[in-house]
Amino acid sequence: MSKESDFFEKVKIIFNLACKYGVDTVRIETSSNMNHHSLNKFIQACHEGFALAQDQILDGLINCEKELAKLLAERKTSLIKRDKEGSEALLQRIRFSEYQAQILRKLADSIAWQMVFGDHYIIRRLFLYERSPSLLSAGLFETKTQVDKLNLGKQGFALISDITSFI
Repeated sequence: MSKESDFFEKVKIIFNLACKYGVDTVRIETSSNMNHHSLNKFIQACHEGFALAQDQILDGLINCEKELAKLLAERKTSLIKRDKEGSEALLQRIRFSEYQAQILRKLADSIAWQMVFGDHYIIRRLFLYERSPSLLSAGLFETKTQVDKLNLGKQGFALISDITSFI
């Protein structure tokens, strides 16, 4: 399998975790037989899927950032050596790595959209008009630790805003 097909398989898995895990895990046939207990089970399953997806998105984004840093350094060396073919090949790999990061961030956005029930007013208020920060910073480990603690209860869900493209 190629690197591209591996990535798109991973995207399918993350999508299913973020958007279908609750429905696939808790079977509720009709709204008439949904009670408080089954609704709580459904919400917990959704939050569990969000957390699993968030972990995979975070890992993927960190790998993309590391790969991108490596490729940019290689391209700089290639440009200094005036290797036009090598530089162009590296540029294509850089673009694909950036594309992967964008897709992963959009998957995190889908979690945020579900959390606010697709309310455009809330989403517009969250948009900062800034580039997404680097995840290779020193504070990520502490943030991840706190988010994991908050997500243990399954009645709520904490999203790492740095993995989204708009929050």
